[in-house]
Amino acid sequence: MWEYAALFDMQGPTALEVAMRDPEWWKREGCDLRVGQMGYRTTTTVAGDILVAEVYPAWGRKRRGKLRAAKKNMTPERIQKYNTERAKFRLELLMDHNFTSEDQSLTLTYTEVTNETEIRKDVKNFIARIRRERKRKGLPELKYVYAVEDERDGKAKQLHCHIVMSGGIERKEVEKIWRKGSEARGFANCDSLQPEKEGLRKLAFYIYDQNRGKEQPKGKRHYCCSKNLTEPNVRNSMSRVSPAQVRKLARDFNGVAQSIMEKVYPGFEFVRGLRYQENESGTMSESCVRFSDYTDGVYIRVMMRRKPERGEKRCDTFRAGSR
Repeated sequence: MWEYAALFDMQGPTALEVAMRDPEWWKREGCDLRVGQMGYRTTTTVAGDILVAEVYPAWGRKRRGKLRAAKKNMTPERIQKYNTERAKFRLELLMDHNFTSEDQSLTLTYTEVTNETEIRKDVKNFIARIRRERKRKGLPELKYVYAVEDERDGKAKQLHCHIVMSGGIERKEVEKIWRKGSEARGFANCDSLQPEKEGLRKLAFYIYDQNRGKEQPKGKRHYCCSKNLTEPNVRNSMSRVSPAQVRKLARDFNGVAQSIMEKVYPGFEFVRGLRYQENESGTMSESCVRFSDYTDGVYIRVMMRRKPERGEKRCDTFRAGSR
């Protein structure tokens, strides 16, 4: 998908989008001229109760030249930024698909100045003890994601480790298991996961950013996870969203997105449009409909969530069945 990042410049507004901010542009050009007459492919990713739909043009061989021209403008810095956003997006969906409100979030805080190697050793030993306890209780195999806070600038401070893992063991017992093997070098705080309207998005981004100040070796992730995590369900369709619906979304996204997308995905409710790049407050910095300087067509990305069943509370909708 990074070719579409080149075409639709997902790290910032294209020259066309800047021009479109002028109300007179719409009177002269009109939106339909930029949507094009091609078909649109929809990639649907379902992770637990979260659904993300990406709508983009389905070009033939004649458009390959446009892709090559756009790729030339993708600097290494822009490619790196785009890859980082995609990695965050993947971690977010991975967590939404494997963890629910029945699972746990654990923060390990070290009161003594220590190094990252020691913390990782502690975490591995802690996970081994949790696995033994789960086996003794007859619980399913442990699933987990964790990241150790990096040592930024070499400053002496309290280092942390953030873990998301399967529930089933009492919170106080989890904290006790950690203290038993850490030689009381700090303290643990275990809480139940509390998915928000957008699932575990904020928590996933926070975990990923624990190592944002450190350059990772090629092929190494910013986090560690168990091998038994299951991937979200991904499907592609050429008829999910029609060109007519794409034109309506491109012309008035805020006005029609909810009605169109909830019709396309019955059983899900519209949350918001998504961008790869957000500002510091977490809100969208630009329109959720992206245009290109190189070709006709638009790129649209939205998030939805499964509607609660009758008599079911919102906090209970992140069901274990998504595992």
